[in-house]
Amino acid sequence: MTPRHQTQAVPGPSSPPARRHQHRARRVVPAPAAFTLAEVTIAVGIAATVMMALLAILPLGLDNLRRSAARMADARIIQAVAADYQMRDWSKVKPADETPILLAFDDRGTEVSHGSREHIYTAQVVLADDAPVLSGDTSGNPFLRRLRVRITDRGDMADSFAIPAFYREHHVMVANIEK
Repeated sequence: MTPRHQTQAVPGPSSPPARRHQHRARRVVPAPAAFTLAEVTIAVGIAATVMMALLAILPLGLDNLRRSAARMADARIIQAVAADYQMRDWSKVKPADETPILLAFDDRGTEVSHGSREHIYTAQVVLADDAPVLSGDTSGNPFLRRLRVRITDRGDMADSFAIPAFYREHHVMVANIEK
């Protein structure tokens, strides 16, 4: 005789599933991370703003670099001219009323010959004939001279020393070093 009530086993955590392949847990694979269109637009806008600011200051930096190189060349030119005049015999130096001396220099301030490919700067040099009077001194010092050096980077020397905007003028006191 069969029992009147048959109970069936309800599958639970301890009992194995009838069909194993149907009850496998499917893994949820997250979608790859990506930026939205709004985020990309904002990022491109910020990058463009920064690039425009950098491009705006680029000419200023290049102009400062050019001026700095010109100042360094001027300093080397003045140093070379002053050293040359310190070693000269001043009795043989042309007076200031004659034609000034023109010297050619390269971009680093080193003397070169006129007409050479390296010729960038031209210096016009005039040695004052009178002895300068220093403060606290009543008469001029015979061992000092005032040296005027005008420097230009223009190719046309006739116009470049005629117009003050085209040259830079420096005054240097030079001491005569006896030989």
